[in-house]
Amino acid sequence: MSNIFSFRSFREFLRNCFEIRQQKNAAYSLRQFAKDIGVSHNRLSEILSSDSAISLSLAAKMAGGLKLKTNERDFFLDLVRAECARTLGAKNDAALRLKEHFGGRAFKVENEQDGGLLSKWYYLGLVELLTKMPPAPDDEIKRILGIDSNELTEAKAFLLGQKVIAANAAGGNKKNSPYLKFESAVPSRLIRNFHFNVLKKAQTAIEEQKISDRKYLSSFVGLRKETLEEARKELEIFNQKFLKKFASEKAADSVYCFSMQLFRFDQEKT
Repeated sequence: MSNIFSFRSFREFLRNCFEIRQQKNAAYSLRQFAKDIGVSHNRLSEILSSDSAISLSLAAKMAGGLKLKTNERDFFLDLVRAECARTLGAKNDAALRLKEHFGGRAFKVENEQDGGLLSKWYYLGLVELLTKMPPAPDDEIKRILGIDSNELTEAKAFLLGQKVIAANAAGGNKKNSPYLKFESAVPSRLIRNFHFNVLKKAQTAIEEQKISDRKYLSSFVGLRKETLEEARKELEIFNQKFLKKFASEKAADSVYCFSMQLFRFDQEKT
């Protein structure tokens, strides 16, 4: 099944689900698809071929037939609400949630060979240093990041060349995109190396920073495997809310690293 989070229309998602099943089995019919997701053939044809509204109860029934996980089901229902809810308020609320979803999940998948933004762990920190505070002297930036003059020069040139940042009228820099996120469905050497270096910085902070300048939390919790994807989504939502509330575009006087980890405690290798 396709990734539902990339769709902006529930009808488009349903059509895609049917097309994928039909590609796997040429004999698979729309009538069979309707039966599989718990709706009559005539009603499904009407839904897919027009702008006919559907009830939330029918949408929930179809989500069950499609075997959507909890977070996928909620997203599917919001797609339906945004178009078919009976009240304008319910439509607007769903549309706002969808807008926040698409605004926050601005994915850019890094290729291991492209030498992109994750090829140097300090690139993202440098973006913050160059764009969110009054420009710091190069010596201060080098001290904060632990890099030398050549590395700083190359990093600035890379960020400008890749149009991650751009010069502004005030003589400083601005971000060309307000939100950057990296996610890949396959293990990435770049992503692993990036997180490894961030964890090393976190270890140093435990040893060297005073407790008022840092916050560490660790909890151990038993989870069912089928809820793991939902848990991952909840962490993403919390991350977006945290950044939206605390990230300062103009008055920042420091750069902090906000990092979360969720991993199997038995350390089973994959």
